[in-house]
Amino acid sequence: MYGTFYAAGYDQSTLSWTLASVVNGSKVSLGSSVQTLTAGTTYRLALDMTGMTGSTIRLLVNGVQQVSVTNTAITAAGRSGVAMGFGATSSTTATDTTGMHLDNFTVTPPLADSKGTNNGDYLNGPTLGVAGAIAGDPNTAARFDGVSDFGTVARQISDNFSIEFWFNSTQGTGTGTAWSQGAGLVDADVSGTNNDFGVSLRSDGKVVAGVGNPDVSIVSSAGGYNNGNWHHVVFTRTKTTGALQLYVDGVLAGSATGNTASLTSPANINFGRIQSGSNYFLGSLDEVAVYNTALSGSTVTSHYNAGQ
Repeated sequence: MYGTFYAAGYDQSTLSWTLASVVNGSKVSLGSSVQTLTAGTTYRLALDMTGMTGSTIRLLVNGVQQVSVTNTAITAAGRSGVAMGFGATSSTTATDTTGMHLDNFTVTPPLADSKGTNNGDYLNGPTLGVAGAIAGDPNTAARFDGVSDFGTVARQISDNFSIEFWFNSTQGTGTGTAWSQGAGLVDADVSGTNNDFGVSLRSDGKVVAGVGNPDVSIVSSAGGYNNGNWHHVVFTRTKTTGALQLYVDGVLAGSATGNTASLTSPANINFGRIQSGSNYFLGSLDEVAVYNTALSGSTVTSHYNAGQ
């Protein structure tokens, strides 16, 4: 190996995935994980890095973390690439039917916080750069595949808050009355009884939002929002009273009262799935914003009208 880079690979002799850093041609193993591969089976390999100059480096197979380390050996910006083949001492000759074969190689940039520094990650390859909700806006949207795509950022809200976004979909999940039973839009669910929260989409096109401990959810008064058009959603929470309000397309769609605790159970907020790891969303999200205040109804309507 020559050059300077991070590398993920599979060692046939030890039947293990390996993660390494190579600096000026000098290789250092960062970790490994044993996994026996089955011939003729397709695996999804991912190497992701949080931090522009190295920080948390992870190797994932089929969405499952195999190795995770903190490393800052490489500080310069660079490019992504891929190399296929066997070690110099291997007796195996690669052919169209022998050896490892590569398909659908993609590089995904960080999930950027355009107003602050809370950057996150896109995982498993959402489609970026799709047309967004607001005409003439140079910012674009992200499309999620409903199977494994999602985004994640560190949670920075817990008391008073507003969650605002636009979504576009023709599907959803279930018709349950709890927000955690729908397809996750912007979600911070933690399994069990916890101080968590989130917003989801049902298969009948109703939007559901709520908090936990105890679970209290609002189901939007109208449905059919999974009609392939862009829709604007705002979910607000006031800690001192527990007041919850859900707005869809600038109009109040329902209210409820939840607990008055700080909602600190989740470490992260996910986009495109329920945060506990289920109910992936098929559709697009745009202009996702979180605030540490509860927006007023007039402000919500003003934001919606500005996007028309």
